[in-house]
This record gives sequence, structure tokens and C-alpha cells, in this order.
Amino acid sequence: MTKALIFIPDISGFTEFMTETQVEHSYGIITELIQSILDTNQMKLTTSEIEGDAVLFYRIGEPPEMGELIAQTKKMFVEFHAHLRALEKELGLSEHLRQMASRLTLKFIVHYGELLEVSISKFENIMGSDVILAHRLMKNHIPNDEYLLLSDGYLKTQKPDEHVDSWVHLEPDLEIYENFGKVKIKYIPLYPLRALLPQREEQIVYELEKNPGELERIKTADSVSA
Repeated sequence: MTKALIFIPDISGFTEFMTETQVEHSYGIITELIQSILDTNQMKLTTSEIEGDAVLFYRIGEPPEMGELIAQTKKMFVEFHAHLRALEKELGLSEHLRQMASRLTLKFIVHYGELLEVSISKFENIMGSDVILAHRLMKNHIPNDEYLLLSDGYLKTQKPDEHVDSWVHLEPDLEIYENFGKVKIKYIPLYPLRALLPQREEQIVYELEKNPGELERIKTADSVSA
């Protein structure tokens, strides 16, 4: 077993989006959004698995400082939403699909603990009770769908009252899970980052043509059903 950071970006609204839209519409959009998460991995996290609506990242070694972790979360969140807005415009989505897509957002789960790397075929899988706990933390009572959740396992590694951006507000919470008992957490609401989106859209040029066949297929399918 070795100490590691576990970092899980999870797409909120994924189930509703997939069940309320035809798969030929939703597949390409979700694929693009997952790719945007992978492309903004500035902390050089290792990808263990893509879990449908989430990416399981980890990084062996000492935990990152709070400021680095928040910067990573901020980049992924802003790029995700800016990319989503660009897709809505570029694909010419129907009003129904546009409304459904606009409900997608991101939440992040962060935990620090022990894990075991296991090589299966070409993949590096991670196992251990802390990996299970990180996944349990995805089900919680936080009253919104876009946040950065920090487990007590991670928070104990950080200096108290570390200076972070002014928009950051840590909210305490307590969750109870079978086999783990009471788990202290803190979470940071991410809605203040939405104020950055108009400016970011003007600055970023998206390479939507990197897979023109897939995007054209989505556009064509949507125009037929509209």
C-alpha cells in the first residue's frame, strides 16, 4: 500500500441527460466533455479509469497544497462549461437537447489515503478501502450539484487557514457511511466560477474539428429529430 491523492471529477446531471435524450445525441457530447476533463489535467494525475460520468484520477506521493488543488479544480470546471457552451452553439442543437445539456455540471471528490496499484491488462487499477471511501463520498447531502468536496483525510495534511482565492468558502459537513461511520468533510461551492465563463469563451479557440465525422453525425441526427 502507498499514500496517494484520489481525485474524481464527476458529471452532475449525467443520468438525466442520458435517459432523456437519444444515445446518438448524448454520446458525442459526453465524450467531448470527458475529453475536456482529461485535457485539463495540469497536476499530472494518473488516469485509472473512466467510469461513465466520472474520471478516477490518482497521484502517488505527498498531497498537493490546497492552492494547487483549487487551481486544478477551477481550470477543469471553467473549461468544461466553456466547452459545453461551445458545443451547444457549434452543433446547432435542438432547444430540448440544449436545455438538457445546460444542466450538466461538475463536482469533484478529493481524498488522501492509502491504495494499491494493480496492473490488469494495459490498465493500472487502484484498490483499497480509501478508494472505496472516495467513491462513497460521491453520494452525500451537499445541497447543490457543483462543488469541491475535501475529505478529512486530505484536510488533515494541510496547514490551517491556508490562504486561497477570495471566492473560496469552505463549508463543513458530516456524512455517515456503512463500514466507515462518521466522515468529516468540507466542501467549496463552485458557482462563483461561472462568472468567468463569458471571458473564457472569448479567449479559448476550441478544436471542435478534431473529430469532424463524429460531430457531423451528432448534428445530422439532431436536425432529423428536431
